[in-house]
Amino acid sequence: MKTFVSVVLAGLIVWLVSPQLPNPPDIKKAGKAVSDILQDNISEGEKVTLEYKTFELINQYREEKRLGALKWNDNLHSLAIKHSTYMSETGKFQHSSYNYYENIFKGESYGVKGIPEVALETWQNSPGHNSILLNKSISSGSIGIAKTKGLDYDTYVTFMAD
Repeated sequence: MKTFVSVVLAGLIVWLVSPQLPNPPDIKKAGKAVSDILQDNISEGEKVTLEYKTFELINQYREEKRLGALKWNDNLHSLAIKHSTYMSETGKFQHSSYNYYENIFKGESYGVKGIPEVALETWQNSPGHNSILLNKSISSGSIGIAKTKGLDYDTYVTFMAD
C-alpha cells in the first residue's frame, strides 16, 4: 500500500519537474481529486477485512490466555466505526463517551506489520488497554476502522466490547 502511494507521488513529482512529459489526465474532470485517489488505496472491502482480522487477532490472544472468544457485535461495530470516523474527520484522538469498554489506536506508519498487528501489540503493551482485551466479563465486541482523507493518511481503530 505504501508502495502505491510512493509511486503515485513519485509520478506527480516527475510530471511537475519534467515539462517534456505530456499533461496527465485532468483528475478533477474525472470526478476525483488526488487526495481522493490516495484515500482509495484502501477499499471498503479491505477496511472490513482489516476490522475482522483485528478482531480475530484479539480472539486468538484471548484464547492464548485461556479466555473465551468474543462474539462479533453489529451494534458495537456501528459505534466503533462512528467513533473512528469522528477521529479521522476531526483529528481528535480521544476516547468516546459511549458506555462500553474501549481501546483506540492511531496508526501513522505501520512498516512491515499491518494495522491489525500493530494495534493489538500496542494495546497488549499498555496495562490499561491490555486489561480490557483480557477482561473476563466481556462476551462481545467489534472493531471500527477509518482513514483520513488527503495526503495525511492516518488510520484510526476503535475496539469496543461489552
